[in-house]
Amino acid sequence: MNRIPIVFCFLLLSNLVSFSQDSVVTVQKGQILKYRKGYLVTVANDTVRGLIYHERASMIFFIREDQKVKLKIIGDFPTIPNFTADDGKIKSFYRNGISYTIQSIPPDDRQVFLTTLEDGRITLYGHIYNYSDKGLSDQIVNPGMISSMATGDRKTDEEYYDIRYFIRKLPDGKLIDVPTGEKKFQNVFFPLIRDNPAFVKALRDQPADFYHLRDLIRQYNSTYGKQ
Repeated sequence: MNRIPIVFCFLLLSNLVSFSQDSVVTVQKGQILKYRKGYLVTVANDTVRGLIYHERASMIFFIREDQKVKLKIIGDFPTIPNFTADDGKIKSFYRNGISYTIQSIPPDDRQVFLTTLEDGRITLYGHIYNYSDKGLSDQIVNPGMISSMATGDRKTDEEYYDIRYFIRKLPDGKLIDVPTGEKKFQNVFFPLIRDNPAFVKALRDQPADFYHLRDLIRQYNSTYGKQ
């Protein structure tokens, strides 16, 4: 009779331990530029705020907002707490103005963090990768910015990044990897839009390729069901 409460308490304590960390986190000085303010949403629907570095599609590093960050240039660096899309600890996160949820991508149903770019009968997801801090990128182009970067006077949190697109159409719900080549793109995209004659007709006067994908899906969703 007491097994259920015991198991529940164990799971609750395990979750709390997962998010408890030391009061000070040591970070390599150059790496701290990759962190942005944000928050996690745990599987218990708790919101935990802090700094997030989205290293790759399936992992993030997280520093709680109540922790002190110690910067070092050289030496030993303890592993910063991290969460993966398949570890069952968080449901989503928000970083630098972008919300991410967990999705399973083809071909092997690997779980990753994706952001929703367009939502509707056809939903467009983005797998964001290859982050580059805009300030550092501008420094390479404009050497005059070196002094301001050296003193930590960062003017923006903007980032450059690449996106790999996935789409899902209702009611099937299958996630599809969108190819970039024109012919391959059209072979994937055109069968999905045939149920919207008004949109198909409008395509005669505009480009229908990978580089206009977001606008195309927005148009499809806004015109679906309207004749």
